[in-house]
Amino acid sequence: MSRKIFVAGAALVLSGGMFVPVALAATFAGGNTYALPQGETIAGNFYAGGGTVVIAGNVQGDLGVAGGTVFVTGAVVQDALVVGGNVNISGPIGGDLRILGGNVTVNDSVSGEILVLGGKVNIGQNARVGSMTVVGGQIVYEGISSGPSQLIGENVDVNGSVAGDLWAKAKQLVIGNGAKVEGALTYQAPQAALISNGAEISGAVTFEPQPEPASVFGMNREDAKMFVFSILSAWWLTKLVMGIIMALAFFFLFPAGVTALVRETLRGWKKDLLYGFLALVVTPVVVVGLLLTVVGAPLGLLVLLVFLTHLILAGLGAGIFLGSIAIKYVAKKDVHPVTWQSIVLGVGLLAIIGLVPIIGWVFAFIFFLIALGGLMRHTAKVLALGR
Repeated sequence: MSRKIFVAGAALVLSGGMFVPVALAATFAGGNTYALPQGETIAGNFYAGGGTVVIAGNVQGDLGVAGGTVFVTGAVVQDALVVGGNVNISGPIGGDLRILGGNVTVNDSVSGEILVLGGKVNIGQNARVGSMTVVGGQIVYEGISSGPSQLIGENVDVNGSVAGDLWAKAKQLVIGNGAKVEGALTYQAPQAALISNGAEISGAVTFEPQPEPASVFGMNREDAKMFVFSILSAWWLTKLVMGIIMALAFFFLFPAGVTALVRETLRGWKKDLLYGFLALVVTPVVVVGLLLTVVGAPLGLLVLLVFLTHLILAGLGAGIFLGSIAIKYVAKKDVHPVTWQSIVLGVGLLAIIGLVPIIGWVFAFIFFLIALGGLMRHTAKVLALGR
């Protein structure tokens, strides 16, 4: 059981790792609300993020989506990776489908493997999937699976078909009249499952009683740890996707300014590293001092707002700077290139390096300080020219 959930989490991590090189030949989009219109087709891989994301058009490559609410009604030719609070898949997926969400509904064909980590998961009657692993709180399965399947949850209702063995773990397992298992049924639960007379099970039924009721999504403590690992993996992946989208948006809005800032900063990165460190230490002290005075409070709020903006931009800039350095030395360029490819590479590399304890964190923090110092120096320069 623990191994099954670990594999689920590892699959999400690997999806994020593969995202970086594959994304170099991809299309990106995003916004508070984003929609790929019906009838529109993306020729290659497509990645989108936002508060609400609707994919009504077709994607001929891989699809990666992160959002609060995600609807996929168009066709995806290859794999799909979806992270969201509410996720609804009602379009065909030509490859594997991986989902992390709160409320998840899958109600169309998935040619490959389906992996879902969710709160409430509904695999609908129109779903035609390959092998399947679903981990959730409440699971309702009504589709057709062409391979072996695993269902792990607190309450699991099965009214679909499985063309192979079915393995389940739950507090309460219900095998309804519409259930058809062409292999063996093996399940772990505190009590025997409710198996309807109309259910068809071709193989043996094995009940493995659990000595203690599970308290987290039908899982014991060790399984819960693996589930948390999976959630953290998905959170990291969401951060990666959103970081790339925001960094690209920053670049596309101010291409000349970002390019000039990167090249100027990297020429004098040691000074900007010092400026960034001083800004991080001194600015909060100055802000607090201003806020404690009646006259200085408005100025303190303004300085605080500007400083927070710089912190956000520095978080984006760190990856942009790293990607520019990497491309310059790998491709042996004379100048630091700033392109959307270098940005995707840099943000991805920084996210992966940040997974390494201590050394990785220090490395990422240094690039953050360099970016912060460069931005603060640039702002000071602009203000001086304005006077």
